[in-house]
Amino acid sequence: MFRRIVLFSLGLLVVACGSGKPIDQALDETLWTLASIADIDIDVEPIASIGFGEGEVGGTSGCNTFGGAFRVVPDSDSISIGPLRSTLAACPSLELAGREGAMMAGLQAAVTYQVTETGLDLFGATGVILSSYVSLEPDLASSAWGVLGINTGNQSLRTVLTGTELTFEFDEASVSGLSGCNTFSGSYEAGGEYRVVGGQSINFGTLSSTEKACLESDGIMEQESQFHAALANTRLWRLVGSNLELRDVDGSLQVSALPAR
Repeated sequence: MFRRIVLFSLGLLVVACGSGKPIDQALDETLWTLASIADIDIDVEPIASIGFGEGEVGGTSGCNTFGGAFRVVPDSDSISIGPLRSTLAACPSLELAGREGAMMAGLQAAVTYQVTETGLDLFGATGVILSSYVSLEPDLASSAWGVLGINTGNQSLRTVLTGTELTFEFDEASVSGLSGCNTFSGSYEAGGEYRVVGGQSINFGTLSSTEKACLESDGIMEQESQFHAALANTRLWRLVGSNLELRDVDGSLQVSALPAR
């Protein structure tokens, strides 16, 4: 579904602000959400976030997803991030575009980092804070989810048909939702440690569904079948910013969703 890949080479924007007290918390395997950056309104939705793990960094700027390598020097605060590869979706507003550019520039210009009681700070060569992040606890049950796209069965992701709505939400052990025509419910099981690169394993049980026939829109019943198949194929979930991704055992994206507002 996503487009070409590009390398960012952006100018540097900085913010001179204080931070919290340093603490002993791992940089890796924490999902970090952008909190502050120079003169950029970071309160706009959707959220921007990053995660570090297994020598890889990835996340979302709110417009595009990105990824690349990072390196830290053992027993020091030195860090090197990038170069970063990104998708090329157009941001829906100038504010989001500006935030994206500043975020990418700040990540790749960082030379030291500090994990504090308030989050993560990245510093430039002059010791000025480039950007700050706060930790985000990944939680399937934190929201109801609205589906953006589903796997059609041929390894391609298709956006949801216009005029249809696919949703799901989780509680401790069950999932329920709307598959465009019928409602469904069933069980799921998630296990193992959540990892920012690999996500967390998840398996859906047999899903029961109402049996209404919806013929007012071409393709709606086929889409419903593909949605249920995508859930059945899912073996892991992860958050990329505010986006929820469900992937199969080979890592192919099965369902992409956003928090339902």
